[in-house]
Amino acid sequence: MMEITVAEMDALIQKMVQKREEIRLHKEIGSKLNAELEAMEYQAALFLKESERESYRSPFGTVYTINRWSVQTPKSDEDKIAFFNYLKERGLDLKYMSVNSNALNSFYNAEMEAAKEQGTIMDFRIPGISEPTLTISTGLRKG
Repeated sequence: MMEITVAEMDALIQKMVQKREEIRLHKEIGSKLNAELEAMEYQAALFLKESERESYRSPFGTVYTINRWSVQTPKSDEDKIAFFNYLKERGLDLKYMSVNSNALNSFYNAEMEAAKEQGTIMDFRIPGISEPTLTISTGLRKG
């Protein structure tokens, strides 16, 4: 077993707090730089549109437009049912239906707690879901 002194643990936590602050500062700088870049990209898009061009090549690189249609996922239960029925009619339900990982884990944990309360935890299993794995991580709050 590894031995560590209180002073070593305090020093480690101090370094962790300092590293978090360093990361936060870099994220702020990155966010500002990204906002500047997005403004430049908007200007380039306006130039391309106004000059009725799809691309422009310069000695430094080529800027071009990308046209992509997108839709949002169904939000209401009625829309979800309609969409899933549409997929099922075409035999595509298993290909396009998915469950968000966070939502699945939340559901699984709630079901597992219910099984504990009912005394059936030893028989608890959700069909199609593998056995859970435990991930251990650390947290840090400023003192």
